[in-house]
Amino acid sequence: GTRPAERVPVTLYVDGEAVQKDTLVRLEPLKPETVNFRYTFPDPGSHSVHVTMDPDMLLADNSAYLALDVEELVKVLCVDGQQLAGPLKSEMDYFRQALSPTSAEELNAGRMPLQPEVINDSALPDVNLDNYRLVVLGNVALIPKDKIEALKQYVQRGGALWIWLGHRTNPAIYNADLGALLPCVIGEAVGNEEDHEVFDKLS
Repeated sequence: GTRPAERVPVTLYVDGEAVQKDTLVRLEPLKPETVNFRYTFPDPGSHSVHVTMDPDMLLADNSAYLALDVEELVKVLCVDGQQLAGPLKSEMDYFRQALSPTSAEELNAGRMPLQPEVINDSALPDVNLDNYRLVVLGNVALIPKDKIEALKQYVQRGGALWIWLGHRTNPAIYNADLGALLPCVIGEAVGNEEDHEVFDKLS
């Protein structure tokens, strides 16, 4: 309408049941507003969600609908560009430990619903990316052309991709092959990684 609305109730429905309510203090004409709901699904699987405002003269825009799949565990593919023998020696060891802790203290602090799978970069061509919600490339030197296209399609379908650089990554190759997936152009590394005196000590 052309007039502002005061104290507009907004209700969140999950699988047809009202689960949360909020109120928009003031809703201006032709101006978007945001209502934040936080809801934890008790069960994995497919769910329907919709948000509804109190009805007015134009009923068509009073509700918004969404269908989503809730997963019990989020699978994360960690592609290790330099796997080494021994504990906490490889590129992805600390990251995997952070995603899926094993010690009692870490478990008691609260375990995230994440299931990391670490593979060597040589195994990447044979992996079906659609089995994962997140793909992490850690210091991967080269990615086959067909897998680059698969990564582009994976991201376009909504998959998440993290790219971590390291001494094995070539900026020129990454810019040329992965430019469509990068947020910026990668420049050459500056400085001497062996010169530890240039870093400030925290303690």
